[in-house]
Amino acid sequence: TTVALSLGQLAAAVQALGAFREMQIPWIEPVKSLLDLLSVLAFDIQVIKAECMVGEDTPVKNYVIRLLLYPVFACCLLLALLLLWALGHPIDKDRILNSQGLIILIVYISLALSVALPFQCIPNPNGTDSLATNPAVVCWDSEVHSVLVGVGVVGVLCYPVAILSLVFYITYRQPALIASGQGLMLARRYRWLFQRFSPECQYYGLVYLIRGTLVALVPVIFAGAAMIQV
Repeated sequence: TTVALSLGQLAAAVQALGAFREMQIPWIEPVKSLLDLLSVLAFDIQVIKAECMVGEDTPVKNYVIRLLLYPVFACCLLLALLLLWALGHPIDKDRILNSQGLIILIVYISLALSVALPFQCIPNPNGTDSLATNPAVVCWDSEVHSVLVGVGVVGVLCYPVAILSLVFYITYRQPALIASGQGLMLARRYRWLFQRFSPECQYYGLVYLIRGTLVALVPVIFAGAAMIQV
């Protein structure tokens, strides 16, 4: 468990660096190459050339593939755990929930960065705005960007909003569950959320995710303003 938590902390730190890569800062070597390498953990499919597998390179398709990477991985993990259970290993519902919850905590910043991409527009000299990840796409005045924004809104609801709502509900219900005698169930089922924090700081899991959301929003809110981003 300690190893898993340590790897989770390391992955979260790496994803935070991915947010720096999205900023409009002219990074120099070797920092630029390092950030490009770490962008794989931020679900940047351009790095792994995923468009070669689908045979077409379009902004919408690339964005949809990027959003689907997490659910595909989550399903693969679930199937692997179910296979272990079928082979007689002690895999129960709580272990499955803990594994999925830990993955959510690990990749949350990457998910938030990914869904925010259609809203990250930078100004052009002619007065228009272009997508930071694809300057050929004109923001707010093109069909492609309209589709990206529509998919992005769905992504925001499915990822940051849904995850934050779930964690808020669990954190809010924690005192009542403990008072009702379900403390053991709570500690076992939601170990992924509460184990890292002392009893008086059990709400820090929610704070951790809110911080990740704010990190992901910096390149969007201050797009094109490198000095403010820093």
